[in-house]
Amino acid sequence: MKGYLRYVIITLFLLSVIPAVSAIGLAARSMWVKMDYVPNLEFTQTYQIITTSDYTQDYTLYVTGGLGQYITIEPDQFKDIVPGSDPYFTVSLKLPEGLDKEVSPGIHQIRIGVKETVSSSGGKGIGLLTSSEAIIDVRFLYPGKYLTAKLNVKDVEVNKPANFKINVYNGGKEDINSVRAKIEVYDSNGNKVAMAYTEEKSLKSNAEDTLHAQLSTEGLKSGEYKAVATVYYDMKELKTNEAKFKIGSLEIWIIDYTKEVPAGKINPFDIEIESRWNNQIQNVYAIVTIGRRTFQTPSTNIAPWEKKTITGYFDATNMGVGEYDAEIILYFGDNTAKELGKVTITKPEEVMLMPVITPTTTLLVIIIILLVIADIIYLVYSKKHKTYKEELEMLKMQMKTKQRKGK
Repeated sequence: MKGYLRYVIITLFLLSVIPAVSAIGLAARSMWVKMDYVPNLEFTQTYQIITTSDYTQDYTLYVTGGLGQYITIEPDQFKDIVPGSDPYFTVSLKLPEGLDKEVSPGIHQIRIGVKETVSSSGGKGIGLLTSSEAIIDVRFLYPGKYLTAKLNVKDVEVNKPANFKINVYNGGKEDINSVRAKIEVYDSNGNKVAMAYTEEKSLKSNAEDTLHAQLSTEGLKSGEYKAVATVYYDMKELKTNEAKFKIGSLEIWIIDYTKEVPAGKINPFDIEIESRWNNQIQNVYAIVTIGRRTFQTPSTNIAPWEKKTITGYFDATNMGVGEYDAEIILYFGDNTAKELGKVTITKPEEVMLMPVITPTTTLLVIIIILLVIADIIYLVYSKKHKTYKEELEMLKMQMKTKQRKGK
């Protein structure tokens, strides 16, 4: 058993010498710089290393990304930095003329990083090396005209107008003279039910703007709809991503409810409901009548378009087995929703006594198992030790017998 105790002591010692993990930090006027490429672009910024180590530390600076060759860092490493000194370094970016003809259009990301190169434990215990990074994004424009667009729309109430916004961006080197859009609206069955048009605008190179359209929802039922926008610009067209929205009315639907309960006890009774409204509905509750017995659920709030289960408790003691008429009336503000149906009361459930497993019980069981394992190990060890002693005694007796015979 002494060997096992030794392992426990070693483990506790190792845990005690592991230092707390601390992350190195960076600070600057802007940790994420975004810029557009222009010939002979130059950028310079000073960064500060925020040291968190409790020990003297070495740090190295590094650069990743396709444009990393155009970055200069001064200095690029630090030696024997004492805690709290927080040294500075300067990053310079210089991009040559004509680089836009060599690299692909879009955003090119450069990451400036600092990392520890000596364990922060200072030779004491187990050290963890950490790092931190800052970002520089450089955007290169596309040749000609390059339009991107995104459609946005919010949920609306029945008979209220739906407002559509299309964010457009010209990522090309040439201006766009005319940009406009058509919006088609489809119901949940895929039928086109409405259409709207935006105003027309011009869009300069590397500029963004918003197109607007308004749609009347009069005559459209509550439910989910899909909008698809086609954007037209200088004899070209672009389909945007689809946007879904909902037209809502102040309704809550009763989707489902408990159909069977056992006799002879108080049972939970679940009612699944779904909001058809674009705002939160407060103080929602149900009054349920099964046979001649009535109960009420606690009140709750339901979020826009949320599906939710509310629960009441139905006392089925002293009620016979069979099928009963059920009425569920859901109340929310000055409105109600009603559901008529049947609830079956079944035979009482057979009660099976099961041991109650608590955290304390579980801990006791684990302790007992560990004690049993320890006893087994001890018995095996003792038996081997006893056998070894018996063999040694027998060997001594044999040697004494030989010595007597020799005499």
